[in-house]
Amino acid sequence: MKDITYRRITATVFGTLMVFAMLAFILYERPAVIKTKTAVGGVLDLTGVRLSENKVVMLNGEWEFYQDKLLSPEDFKNPSVKEKMTGYISVPGKWSGEINGTELSARGQATYRLTIQLGRQNAIYGIKTENIRYQSTLFLNDTQLLANGRFAIPDKERLPAGTPETGYITVNGNTLTIVMQVVNDVHNTGGVYQPVYFGNQYAITTLHAAGINRDTLIVVTLFVVALMHFMVYMAMRMKKRNEPILLLFAINFVLFAVSNSIYGEKLLLQTFSFLSFDLLYKVSMVSTYGSLLVDALFLMLLGKNVVPKRFANGAVIIFGLFITVILIAPLKVNTLLQSYYAVFGEGFLFMIPLLLGRAIHKKQYGVLGKRSLRILIITFVFGSCYGIGISLYTFTMLTAYKFAVLSGAVYVLLLAFLLSDKFSQAFHDNEHLTERLLAMDTLKDEFLANTSHELKTPLNGIINITQSLHEKISDQISENQRQQLELLVIVGKRLSALIDDILDFEKLKRKEIKLDKAIVEVKTNVSLVLEMLKYSKRSDQVTVENCLPDTLPPAYADQNRLKQIMYNIVGNAIKFTHTGNVTVDGYAEKGSITIRVTDTGIGIPQEKQEEIFEPFVQAQSAAHSSYGGTGLGLSVSRQLAVLMGGTLTLEYSVEGKGSCFVFTVPIYDGKEKTASVPLVSDGEEWYHAAPGNNPSIIKGQEAKILVVDDEPLNQNILLNILEEENCDILTVSDGKTALRMIETEGSFDLVLLDIMMPEMSGFEVCREIRKQYSLLELPVLFITARNMKSDFKAGFDVGANDFITKPIDAGELRARVRTLLLLKKSLATAINSEMAFLQAQIKPHFLYNTLNTIMNLCYKDGETAGRLLGRLSEYLQKSFDIENTTDKVTLERELELTKAYTEIEQARFGNRLYVVYDVYQSLMYKTILPLTIQPIVENAIRHGVLAKEEGGTVQISVYPKEEG
Repeated sequence: MKDITYRRITATVFGTLMVFAMLAFILYERPAVIKTKTAVGGVLDLTGVRLSENKVVMLNGEWEFYQDKLLSPEDFKNPSVKEKMTGYISVPGKWSGEINGTELSARGQATYRLTIQLGRQNAIYGIKTENIRYQSTLFLNDTQLLANGRFAIPDKERLPAGTPETGYITVNGNTLTIVMQVVNDVHNTGGVYQPVYFGNQYAITTLHAAGINRDTLIVVTLFVVALMHFMVYMAMRMKKRNEPILLLFAINFVLFAVSNSIYGEKLLLQTFSFLSFDLLYKVSMVSTYGSLLVDALFLMLLGKNVVPKRFANGAVIIFGLFITVILIAPLKVNTLLQSYYAVFGEGFLFMIPLLLGRAIHKKQYGVLGKRSLRILIITFVFGSCYGIGISLYTFTMLTAYKFAVLSGAVYVLLLAFLLSDKFSQAFHDNEHLTERLLAMDTLKDEFLANTSHELKTPLNGIINITQSLHEKISDQISENQRQQLELLVIVGKRLSALIDDILDFEKLKRKEIKLDKAIVEVKTNVSLVLEMLKYSKRSDQVTVENCLPDTLPPAYADQNRLKQIMYNIVGNAIKFTHTGNVTVDGYAEKGSITIRVTDTGIGIPQEKQEEIFEPFVQAQSAAHSSYGGTGLGLSVSRQLAVLMGGTLTLEYSVEGKGSCFVFTVPIYDGKEKTASVPLVSDGEEWYHAAPGNNPSIIKGQEAKILVVDDEPLNQNILLNILEEENCDILTVSDGKTALRMIETEGSFDLVLLDIMMPEMSGFEVCREIRKQYSLLELPVLFITARNMKSDFKAGFDVGANDFITKPIDAGELRARVRTLLLLKKSLATAINSEMAFLQAQIKPHFLYNTLNTIMNLCYKDGETAGRLLGRLSEYLQKSFDIENTTDKVTLERELELTKAYTEIEQARFGNRLYVVYDVYQSLMYKTILPLTIQPIVENAIRHGVLAKEEGGTVQISVYPKEEG
């Protein structure tokens, strides 16, 4: 069915062109030619002929002929001139043979004379010449009406020799005498080659206009067809497909148009009348044989199996020689050789259909195929007819130009049809191929989606097993083995990210991506992305900065997809930057937020900057080749940005200096309904607390919990869920307030922390908490709407104890809270046990030795004995203080206990023991676990210093730990 459709389309195009060309050629307004008697004895009797408005007559027949004489109408007033007449010559006709025994010379000069007897008087008549060789002038009665070549009429444009002419004159009387002078010093034969037309003014004007229109139509059509072929050729070149046949056709049509413009009305001569006839005639001949040369080149492209190589090569050489001779030799030589040129050209055109027919018989179709080869045979048949028609017209065997023009028109149309058919077939094949490719693409999509899903589970297993193995045996393997395990985890995660990109790409392609748009805090989300990416830096010499202003308004977007886009952009920036900065900044204007990611990396080549957003495209430079990747990240990110109503573009990139990507997202205008994730699961009833009011603080005995969430409604819900836990619960709305509460209130047992908060994200708050409290001292439970592994990893990296994802199940939340509180309680129990153990380490012989020392001092140095007794009392008091088993103590208190102990030991051992303290005073009020320093100092004294006979020094240094 589709084959029939394509054939109909091709036939319709071809038929339309054919009908248009035929109508334009045949139905143009052309006067009718009246068939009359021919001139006899130099007289043409038109007394009985009625010359209507649109009828002309051909002045054919016997004209008086005066060889080697140029006679004017004035000369014919002398009756003796007639005696010099050579005889009568047929018009149209050439100078050949003999007249009355006189051999006619092919070159020279002569005068023609014809008397016309008219039946109408006082009328304007016109006369039109077409092809007179070589130079001529024409007189009507005594008036010089037409002239070209060396003959010149004063105050009129000088026309090249051989140019068709039209002239008008008012005739008063019933007799009209035509005198025509002809000079031929160039062509191999002279004469009047086509009829001379005569009629009234309107008819001759119409005849002249019809000829001009006909020839103009031919030339313009040929140039249009040439332009069409050339444009198609250039379009193919832009698609990196070389179709030299199209270029040859374009050149052929141009040459064909130029060569045709020397026939008929000879537009070439009339358009460029300021140039010499010799030059214009050479241009025409070069165009004619140049067209045949292009045909020979075209045959070479068909293949040696279609046209013998010798034939095509020989034709190229011979036509090349013809063109060279035409350009070099004078016009006289070329006109002598013209008949030989024509014979060879006709033979060449005649042989082409025969050779193509033989190729079809041998089933050798070349690059065109069987169908196109058949069309080509018909095309060159008409090309041969055109050449024959031109030759017959040139050598006066045909007086009309119509046969050559019709053959040429069909030749051109068939060549155009050949192109149309070739491309319709190509289009047909491409559509079949497209259907197959679409089917295969669908299978590919399904394969990718199914395979990706199937790969996810085993891949996650590989990653988890490798991570677990690395953690368990990292201290039992070599550094190289440890690095290999880490590399395996990195490769696995990279492959997992690739699978995620493929799944997203396929969903976007099938338009299955669903966005959950909501109010999104841009800076907070960007901070989370940077937190997750800080471990992916290739070098510590790369700094990543979040320079987004705190005043950015919220965006209306899908939070997960926004983070995915930023993860891809910033991840690429970090990936391709060895040293320098990756900076994220932005601003809000005109209803959108603009985020700019700038890096100082390797940059993107200029020629690849337009392609990087295409699927599976990367900047394929040597600098990029070592980084890997699939080229899906930017493509997926741009599509997601567009789906959210934004854009993703490359603002600039300079190789070796860096790039800047710009991502825009709409500002939340308060009109759209947000689709944020609810805090609790469907079916849970925790909304009875009024949103927007400050929630009450719940008092309890079991533990002290701090809830940090920027949504008052969420605070109310969490309070309602936990109110049965008998805990003391406080709520705050931002991270800075939470840190201040922990600093001032102290003694919290658990922090429930929302990740997404303005100004300071949950990750940042947790990092600050961990600077002062360990995982066991103050557990942190993160509440998040995201359940991506990258979020969990980033949270655990900053010190989270646990995660719970929205929507929250109330029972699950209570269970996780109880577990973390039990963990904290277990820690306290463990500390109590440890403290009891440490207190039990105070041995009786230490007391005995200390008391003996004090007793001895009482007899020698009562003041020192009293001071030591005070220190012993202080030591015992601080060691057995019950508070030390339940809470932390300040550094100052712990150092006081240590000093009491060391002074007692110094009193006992004298010069064998020296103790030096180096403590930052700003740290004295920092809290630590009790009995952490004194047992260590005791151990150093007993088993370190006193183990040596000479003794030694114990130095106790306390200073702040440097960041990093």
